Amino acid sequence: MEDEKNKPLVEYQVHDWNVEPAYLPDPPYRGEPMKKPRTKVCPQAAVAEMRAYVENATNLDPWPESDHSKEHLTDCLDKIESGEVEGDKAHRWLGWVQGVLGARGNGSVKEFGEVNKRSKR
Repeated sequence: MEDEKNKPLVEYQVHDWNVEPAYLPDPPYRGEPMKKPRTKVCPQAAVAEMRAYVENATNLDPWPESDHSKEHLTDCLDKIESGEVEGDKAHRWLGWVQGVLGARGNGSVKEFGEVNKRSKR
């Protein structure tokens, strides 16, 4: 009798498992109504308000080369405003600026949510 540890490995194929493949139902799932598409925030429209937050920010890093400095956040906003950074990347950069400000106590998620609501397309 062979020891369990020394048994040769057996390669199984999916059809050997005798299991029916799972299929997801078409949306809406479980009778949920279809949700309307989310309205996109226009990052360029939010830049002016966010620039005011950055200018009034306290306790940001004092050295300009830091990712958490006024200079870096202002540079991010400048690139969004000029169109050098656009699309999903601009949304991520705007979120970064808002995240740094919020983490340093210079605004709240609710405040930044209001900024985003005012700058919808």
